[in-house]
Amino acid sequence: RAVEEALAEYNLNPVRNLTGHSLEHWNLHAGISVPNYDNNDPTILEEGQAVAIEPFATNGEGIVNDCPYAYIFSFLQNKPFRMKNTQRMLQYIEKNYRYLPFSGRWLTENFNEHRVNSGLKQLGDAMAIYPYAALKERTGAWVSQKEHTLIVESDGCNITTL
Repeated sequence: RAVEEALAEYNLNPVRNLTGHSLEHWNLHAGISVPNYDNNDPTILEEGQAVAIEPFATNGEGIVNDCPYAYIFSFLQNKPFRMKNTQRMLQYIEKNYRYLPFSGRWLTENFNEHRVNSGLKQLGDAMAIYPYAALKERTGAWVSQKEHTLIVESDGCNITTL
């Protein structure tokens, strides 16, 4: 509710189908959702929980949809590939990112840019990596996002990001 009220002061709307979330070891988007509006959810955060608060603000309706392209990916499983470059790329992804999201452009430091794009397509088609679709506000409006991670304490919280 606090995010929704703060945004209203600037004549902005929260994005309703994106939320903050709890965090766990090797799982950035764990079980609990932290909405940016009052949805009457009675969940109370518990001491020791790690939570990402992610206000998404827009001057549009507040609904985002998937686009047909992806820039962020995560490793799913190791698989054999005939193309050596694709196999090396998958091994590099598994070793360096494990199950954490990564950007395709990060791979261009170690792999040819053209081969990165074709390799990511092959890896996604084979379900060795998961492509996160880019998002667009339904009306074409601007969307901004900010994120802070915090640890819930008995008397408040400890913000772990700057």
